[in-house]
Amino acid sequence: MPLASTAARPIRSRSRPEHANAGACRTGAGGGVRALAGNPDAPVNAAWDAWFLKQLVTADLDPVTGLGDELLEERAGSGSHEIRTWLIAFAAAGRPLVWTSYEPVPEWLTGMGIGTTFEVA
Repeated sequence: MPLASTAARPIRSRSRPEHANAGACRTGAGGGVRALAGNPDAPVNAAWDAWFLKQLVTADLDPVTGLGDELLEERAGSGSHEIRTWLIAFAAAGRPLVWTSYEPVPEWLTGMGIGTTFEVA
């Protein structure tokens, strides 16, 4: 992931030592219009979201990055930009996520989640 590694470099270089073990958090839409091609009547693709989030938890990003742009756009639909944002956040954090919460929100045509790199009590 050259782009994600490049994006993470300035973030890491500004980290202060006292915050080195503080962890990181990323929140955002999980999957609303993913694989929907903008169809407002299509259901939230929670299966895609679960698959993608599992890749972030297990730190196995090869299946995601291996999709390339065209296939990512096909599978993730207009949510592909959100996927890229999650990948950059993952690279910036520098460690796998501990998944804490995900919920499909059909009324918003999306799924919402919170991912952390630390345990949440």
